[in-house]
Amino acid sequence: MQGGLFPSAAASYGKAVERAVTPFVDDKYKDKMLGQKLGNLEGKSLFPKVMLDFIRVVKDTANHALHAEDHDFTSKGEVAPAREFAKMLLTYLYTLPEQVKTAKSALSDLENNEDRSKAARQT
Repeated sequence: MQGGLFPSAAASYGKAVERAVTPFVDDKYKDKMLGQKLGNLEGKSLFPKVMLDFIRVVKDTANHALHAEDHDFTSKGEVAPAREFAKMLLTYLYTLPEQVKTAKSALSDLENNEDRSKAARQT
């Protein structure tokens, strides 16, 4: 990997995605590289195709940052897609489930309050 902040960032996005998807792959893939994990995920119905596609973009960007000798990432714009896709995946896996749980709880509370109000008016 050539020096600089942008190649390091690209490699880090790849590592973050690799760690995020590891719990979802079969045991024999847990110690494999992200590309092999991605292949295992493609055979499952856990992620939408578009998500698998952007996992591949992050993987390829990270690999290019780590192994390409002919190019060094020199701008934020070059690594921005990998950053955004990694952020979306992490949000999907870790933030969104809690947000949905909170929203469902709020709706349940609202429905319970409406039921109590109706019952109180009927008495």
